[in-house]
Amino acid sequence: MNEVEDDLSCEGGFQSACSAACAVGMKEDCGVNGPCSQPLPEDTQGYDVDFEPALESKYECPICLMALREAVQTPCGHRFCRGCIVKSIRDAGQKCPVDNEMLLETQLFPDNFAKREILSLMVKCPNKGCYQRMELRHLEDHKSGQCDYAFVECLLCDAALLKKDLKEHTDSKCPKRPVSCANCAMLMPYQDIQGHNLNCPLANVTCEYCNMELIREQMPNHYDLDCPKAPMPCTFSMFGCPEKMQRHALAMHLQDFTQAHMRLMAQTLRSMSSQASCTEIVDLDGSFLPLLPGSLLPSQLPPCDCPPAVQHLKETLQHLEGRLVRQDHQIRELTATTAPQNGPE
Repeated sequence: MNEVEDDLSCEGGFQSACSAACAVGMKEDCGVNGPCSQPLPEDTQGYDVDFEPALESKYECPICLMALREAVQTPCGHRFCRGCIVKSIRDAGQKCPVDNEMLLETQLFPDNFAKREILSLMVKCPNKGCYQRMELRHLEDHKSGQCDYAFVECLLCDAALLKKDLKEHTDSKCPKRPVSCANCAMLMPYQDIQGHNLNCPLANVTCEYCNMELIREQMPNHYDLDCPKAPMPCTFSMFGCPEKMQRHALAMHLQDFTQAHMRLMAQTLRSMSSQASCTEIVDLDGSFLPLLPGSLLPSQLPPCDCPPAVQHLKETLQHLEGRLVRQDHQIRELTATTAPQNGPE
């Protein structure tokens, strides 16, 4: 107790409350019989903050010249940040930096009275744009969780922005915010939505030929089967017809060029029949005769093991031959009907 009284006299009128607080802290940190030696804290220097009003010199560390952090007192009556004085003893030697008195780590004792006084001082928030004032003890909580002007990181795009702007950023500005396609409801990052819209199977698109509006996945069938203005090759293009036309004009083209199409098919069939084993048939007397277009009705053809393409050509040719015969009969009937009307009166 004499040592504490000497310290108070060196400080110049330290109150009895300080003595009691220091003694309690000394017992807590050092124990009754153990030394007061603890690991060096991460924050070895004092509080570098703006105090309002300005910090009194009695709360200033002589080493770092900042507000005392984890204040301790020496037997010679000087106050230091615990981290500052421990580092000084370990690096510069076992002496007080102020008066060079012999000083061991085990002789340091916490100054809880000064610690409480310092933590109760008012400080300004250091974040630019924030004008709030609070006790020093609340500053870290304010900066880490309450201050709207603290910088935070977007969890989606890693952008650094003010906390007050975070909600607007995540709701409407973050390039990686989740959005759903208006057509198919698929979720994706906002930055991918434009590319998705170019390929979304349920997006509305307009046919480039007839201007009909359909969903994208219907467009191939529309082009191939329904669009009246879609360009398409003649049905007989595989036989050599070079014409291309809009779908609505195909029927007229087939009607106008029936004979030309049949000639093309006959040429193709003859060329393929010359290479196929099924292009010869047995005559009644046992001889082999070449198959000529229109020479036999389908019911008269013998069974054929020819390739499917050749068989299809033969069937198509027979159908067109029958159609041509019917057209020829119609022309003859029309000619016979109109001939008497055009005769001599």
